[in-house]
Amino acid sequence: MGAPTDSFGAAILAGMRYAWGQPAIRASLLMVALLNFAAFGPTVVGGALLVERRFDGGSTLYGLMLAGYGVGALVGGLGAGWLPPIRRPGVFLALLLLALGVGMALIGLAPAFWMVFALQALMGVATGVVSVVAISWLQGRTAEAMQGRMASLLIFSAVALDPFSNALSGALSEWSLTGLFVGAGGLMLLGGLLALLSRAVRSAS
Repeated sequence: MGAPTDSFGAAILAGMRYAWGQPAIRASLLMVALLNFAAFGPTVVGGALLVERRFDGGSTLYGLMLAGYGVGALVGGLGAGWLPPIRRPGVFLALLLLALGVGMALIGLAPAFWMVFALQALMGVATGVVSVVAISWLQGRTAEAMQGRMASLLIFSAVALDPFSNALSGALSEWSLTGLFVGAGGLMLLGGLLALLSRAVRSAS
């Protein structure tokens, strides 16, 4: 077996150049990054504070909230395999991002824990569907030689901004816990609207 012709760094740069040169792939990676940035910190940091401050709960209630999201994500991921073929995956993902934005904002306004639990479960379902559809769509549009690099970029997009999301969420929660969730939801809504305005996203099949 011959030695690889590209170094690790050169392979990464080649994958980034490829992704940036494909408008639909670029837009989908940005949507994934935005979704995780807007959702991770508010859910992990803001969720704990929401349970404590608004519902006078502790670790059990917080665990239930996260469990609702996790079960929803499992259902969404499994159910995505039963969906009929999606003619415009880019539009579908953008609409799901809009729905997640509405859900995140409503969590910040919810007066009862059962509402937060239900919203988290529904958002988990949507996120599970997004994960499956986004990966399938990206892999289907990516040249065979770039499949591994696109998978790496997708994972990187999903986790790279998590520490910053946590730090910002902690700071914003000291200002307004409701504002944290409403602001995160507004960011998702903005991302979904910008994606729908993208011709590459609307026309991608």
